Amino acid sequence: MNIIIINTGGQVFQTNETTLSAIPDTYFIDMLKTKPYADGSYFIDRNKAIFEEILDFLRDGSIYIPEDTRDILKLKQEALFYKLHTIVQQCDQALQAKQNVIL
Repeated sequence: MNIIIINTGGQVFQTNETTLSAIPDTYFIDMLKTKPYADGSYFIDRNKAIFEEILDFLRDGSIYIPEDTRDILKLKQEALFYKLHTIVQQCDQALQAKQNVIL
């Protein structure tokens, strides 16, 4: 098993290559095609709290969609960056449901 070290927003995460490769055509597939830094890590200049949620999603296929519209939009923005279309769709559905409640 190939351990991958990722520094995101100053926090170091460890996972395996299988987890990052779980979904085709994502940011992570592209990232793994590049060479890591000299210390063996990759750096991603993104939100560390949301990255942790995204990493859990890659591990088990589920993600908590927040209730607050602003938080949903932040999650969607990160999901778009990482090319995780399932999360984007879930965020869109949650936003649509909130809009329907308001109407």
